[in-house]
Amino acid sequence: MADYNVWLNNWGSQAAEVIPLIKKKHEPSFRVISTTGVKNPAVMSEADEWYRETCNSKSSWEDYSKFALEICDEHDIDIIMPVRKMLEFSEHRKLFEERGIKLMLPSSHFMMRTLNDKASTYEVLREVVPECIPKYYKVNTVEEFKIAVEALRKEGCGVCFKYVQDIASQSFRIISFEKRGIDEFSSKTKHAIEYDTALEILSSVPKFKDMMVMELLDGLEVSCDCLATSSGNIIIPRMKLNTRIQEVRRQPQLMNLCDRILNFTGYDAPCNIQFKYEIGKTPKLLEINTRMSGGIHISEWATGINIPSIALSQLIGVDEEWNREWKKVQMVAREKYDKM
Repeated sequence: MADYNVWLNNWGSQAAEVIPLIKKKHEPSFRVISTTGVKNPAVMSEADEWYRETCNSKSSWEDYSKFALEICDEHDIDIIMPVRKMLEFSEHRKLFEERGIKLMLPSSHFMMRTLNDKASTYEVLREVVPECIPKYYKVNTVEEFKIAVEALRKEGCGVCFKYVQDIASQSFRIISFEKRGIDEFSSKTKHAIEYDTALEILSSVPKFKDMMVMELLDGLEVSCDCLATSSGNIIIPRMKLNTRIQEVRRQPQLMNLCDRILNFTGYDAPCNIQFKYEIGKTPKLLEINTRMSGGIHISEWATGINIPSIALSQLIGVDEEWNREWKKVQMVAREKYDKM
């Protein structure tokens, strides 16, 4: 019998990579119960038990919390690792903690809520990493959108936009100011949208959800998997060289920036800090994901540092050792890896 029962709610396909890392640790041992909103998810092959969620993302917290408590009671849950309704779990954590259930969430609900909003993140972090904040405007009407776009173009910037609260960059779009016509079907530009099309869509409502219109940044995307521990901050930068290959290496400049951010915010749960990075130039902050990244398993492959396991151990009061001196550069494919 496992020492602890862990519930992962609606993690999607990422859970199929995270669960094996959780179960690598044998003392104490963890039994994983997973729930998703779709049938036959990838996680079924890794979780000890899987169930279909009776609620969805549009369900009220009142309805979802009832479902959550039923899961906890039926499966004797000790730890919850939430993705769906993370902010609500954080706000109502006493509902679970008074039942002896621990949540893998930061201790500060205020900071989690702040970092979950991309515009608020930039404003707060101006104090600690001002050099990393890109040019941006926060808008929620089409007229504000037009003004922001023109202001950035006057400064010679390419322009992109996304909602201030977004998951997996679903709303991210790069504005194209050229008519493509039939060539649109042959374009390889990911997430591109013509300016006139964007205006037409945004004009369909008098006001839309808060959006960031910002400069389009050059360079490689670097995803830094992070966790504050009692023996220091774990920071593992992954440079995304293309859609298949990532390079995991020590990047002192980026690691120092992440260290400053973690210490300033006091964020004490797994998170992911993303930059745009060009050698010889100041890195620009893209966003902070207030949860584990989809590539957390790649960081473990390359360094041996198992962030999910270490984070769970911390929750139950166990300090798990990790390799602070990892140095080797690793070239890691999405499906295969070769430790150098």
